[in-house]
Amino acid sequence: MTTRYKEAIQLAAAGGLKVTIGVTASSSAVLPGFTRAVLLWATSNCWVEFMPTTASSGSGMYLSASQYATLVASASQQISVIQDATAGTLYIKPLIG
Repeated sequence: MTTRYKEAIQLAAAGGLKVTIGVTASSSAVLPGFTRAVLLWATSNCWVEFMPTTASSGSGMYLSASQYATLVASASQQISVIQDATAGTLYIKPLIG
């Protein structure tokens, strides 16, 4: 198991969210009230969108596997994700601003 994968599991365990990346778009739970940004990490290449826009292949933000991304976000938002080529998991850590 890689160090980054272990870090992602720790992020999810420490109040983070976990979303399955697949052929059809999946969405996260609603981000908690304190959220000002999110830290994203995925086990496979994927496309990410903030709801109400649903992620689709080729649109939104491309997130490469094992790369971190920090995005401005707000409470009550949801994140939609879809795979680029293979299934995986998206880990989302809400951050305080």
